[in-house]
Amino acid sequence: MGSASLIFNTSTLEYYCPAWQECVECGSELLRVGNHAAWALSSSATVETYSTYLSDATILSVQLNIAFDGGIFDVDFESYIKIFLYVDGNEIYSYRKNITGLPNSTIVFDIGKKVNGRVSVKYEVGVRALTGYIVWNFSNPTIIYEYNPPSTVARLSIDTHPSGATVYVDGNTVGTSPLTLDVDEGYHEISAELTGYRLKNCVNSAKTDSMCRAYCKSGEVTHVVLELEQIPAPTPVEAVTTLFNVLPHLLIMVTIAPLMTAVMNMVSQIGKGD
Repeated sequence: MGSASLIFNTSTLEYYCPAWQECVECGSELLRVGNHAAWALSSSATVETYSTYLSDATILSVQLNIAFDGGIFDVDFESYIKIFLYVDGNEIYSYRKNITGLPNSTIVFDIGKKVNGRVSVKYEVGVRALTGYIVWNFSNPTIIYEYNPPSTVARLSIDTHPSGATVYVDGNTVGTSPLTLDVDEGYHEISAELTGYRLKNCVNSAKTDSMCRAYCKSGEVTHVVLELEQIPAPTPVEAVTTLFNVLPHLLIMVTIAPLMTAVMNMVSQIGKGD
């Protein structure tokens, strides 16, 4: 799995400015968009990136860091980001995500497209507000990709939420998540161990008891995500119930232990007598 960080092409920056004030600043790795608008009027800034060449690869996602960098407003506002993906100048993907609140996080667009050619990214930022001033910072977009396996190889990509879990495939330890490995075509059972967690859900696979079961096909990449949840602490009632269930066994062990010791001593003495 690899990534290609694309650099902004500032010469292609476009923005729409109807009846209000907007500032757009574009550096080599950061786009800054701010606006002061009236309701039903909106701003948008479109940025293209320098391209990168990917040969026989699958683009898994495009990621952008977004940060709220200031503003004064007293009413609700709407904002969005729309991304476009091109290969050799042809659009192969576009998707719009609404931005809620004032996030400081990474926006992830799941792509899942096989590509062979020169890849470029274009995205549009839009804001609509009644009154106020809002400033966003957007980082340089990053393409997360991996090269496709040969037609005779099935590739299995495994991730866990949270990451860092010990991963098992068909009962064998294969490493720590996230990881990618080549497997035989067919069904495989995947499980994970992380202290204090248990399996909650399987993504792109079927959940069976405490593991996920996925079919891997030669020439393709199968992405499996194991969603883990924290194991809750037992309630007082559960703790007492467990104690009562275990107590009889403890009493039996306490009773039998001295008897077993006495028997062993007798056997030992008889052996010495012989």
